[in-house]
Amino acid sequence: MFCHPRHAGRASGASSNVARSGDDSAVQRGYACRVTDFVNKPLNHLILQQRVRRVLEAAETRAELPKSEHRLKDAQRIAKLGETGRRLSVAVNLSARQIA
Repeated sequence: MFCHPRHAGRASGASSNVARSGDDSAVQRGYACRVTDFVNKPLNHLILQQRVRRVLEAAETRAELPKSEHRLKDAQRIAKLGETGRRLSVAVNLSARQIA
């Protein structure tokens, strides 16, 4: 794996690197390039398949985050309106009692 020094430390999303087992220098270079996962040779296809599946699931979850945040803000706004309406209703009831 090669990472140009100007790219070291830049976040660029999830990435994996395949390295020989015990190749610590490849792992160090990978971390410098923001690699998020390492797979050792020889490859175990079952493990690799699960890792790819987990990366894809994490990407889907991350893509859904802005939608979830938007729904949360809407719910908070509606709850705040409901609280304001409840306070207004209590104030109107108190005023009506004072008039009667």
